[in-house]
Amino acid sequence: MPRQNPDASAKRRTGPAGPLSADAVRAWLRQNPDFLAQNPDLLMTLTPPEQRIGEAVVDFQRFMVERQQRELEKLKVGSQELLAVSRLNKATQQAVHKAVLSLLAAPTFERAIAVVIEDWVNDLDLDTVVLGVESAPGSAMPALKAGLMRLGAGEVDSRLGRGNDVRTFAKLDPPDSALFGETAALARSVAWLRLSIHESAPPGLLALGSRDEGRFHPRQNTELLRFLANVLAVTIRAWLNLPEPTNQLYR
Repeated sequence: MPRQNPDASAKRRTGPAGPLSADAVRAWLRQNPDFLAQNPDLLMTLTPPEQRIGEAVVDFQRFMVERQQRELEKLKVGSQELLAVSRLNKATQQAVHKAVLSLLAAPTFERAIAVVIEDWVNDLDLDTVVLGVESAPGSAMPALKAGLMRLGAGEVDSRLGRGNDVRTFAKLDPPDSALFGETAALARSVAWLRLSIHESAPPGLLALGSRDEGRFHPRQNTELLRFLANVLAVTIRAWLNLPEPTNQLYR
């Protein structure tokens, strides 16, 4: 059997501060009991002891297996949550695309408005949709369908806040009967979307309501909702034959 090189053995036991004895390592670990908890990757480099070598010895092998099992369970739960969110996002995207296509296929302006306040309820799996437009008292505004509302001057900013385009509520309490009318009881979870049609046109508000609390919530991604509102605003602008806006806010 070849003799072990004493110099190589010494190098393995020597760190930056010189030789490190087993007693020194043991003492340091006792003074820093959370070291392995903070550096779990080191557990994979350690050689575990036999499953039972004495009552006073911790079963490191079992400890590592149990820790790995906990980590795997966390990864499993995390992956399931990520998959659920991914599926929900895909379903929402498909619903928004369907709603937009229905709007673009409308042959008349009246039909386009009907698509928003009637068809979008099914397309977006909602319970109520209201389209509101600010107008001065006495101004002409045809009552096309239930769900088309006249809003007071400044009401859009009052509801959304100046400069905000989206506002969502996981649970709207009390119900907003002033906006949703007879369907207010169905609007438990709500999204309000600003309609920036044109600098020469009054601001509008698209209100989406669901009976399911939490359907909309303040922390959700609102990109698809903004896209929906922008497409509606551009479509209304086209039907009204309004000129190209000069303000970037309306483009």
